[in-house]
Amino acid sequence: MKCKQFQVTLSLFLMLGLPALTGAEELLDKIKREWSAAKLISFDVTIAVESEVFNSVDSAPGNVVIAEDGRYRASIGDDLFLFDGQCIWEVSFANLQATCQCLKEGERFENRLVFLKDIDSYYRTASSVKGDGYLLVKNKGTGEALPDSINLYLDRKAGRISLLEYYDLNSEKNRVFLHDVKLQSEIGDEVFKYLPSDSIEVITLP
Repeated sequence: MKCKQFQVTLSLFLMLGLPALTGAEELLDKIKREWSAAKLISFDVTIAVESEVFNSVDSAPGNVVIAEDGRYRASIGDDLFLFDGQCIWEVSFANLQATCQCLKEGERFENRLVFLKDIDSYYRTASSVKGDGYLLVKNKGTGEALPDSINLYLDRKAGRISLLEYYDLNSEKNRVFLHDVKLQSEIGDEVFKYLPSDSIEVITLP
């Protein structure tokens, strides 16, 4: 009898000792599932780039739209970055210039924010950081265009991801503040189409 009671007590002790998901972890898992399941995700952003070389911080507002099939549109300040499924457009409205490069067979386009549509396919959650934050580490075999690691922060009161921090290829610190996230069950093709006006000089890259 005592042996049986001991086994029950031990089982309860072990169960209580198991690591449980915190409220923040549950929220992050919920967000990742919802974003992955959506046909299209759209969010307003503010991007701040900190340069230690020039001792400056440049920031710009924008909007990012990502479809489940990989198409992507980002309007950041006076610039437009768009992938229509075949060709990559980078447009500077301030300079009235655009570059267009169409992918060859087998090539993939990987923009730095595309991973948000399916975070677990690109990054693993390695550990927590100060506050409601998590360190994301890039999975092996993931494209070189993406940062090796990203700090992701939650706003638990608002129930959303509020900030991403990472270093780009120029070793400059990027902060991406996320606002007004919208999930959609349908993809509107018009948002991924771009027809340059006559005032825009188009440079076609090989």
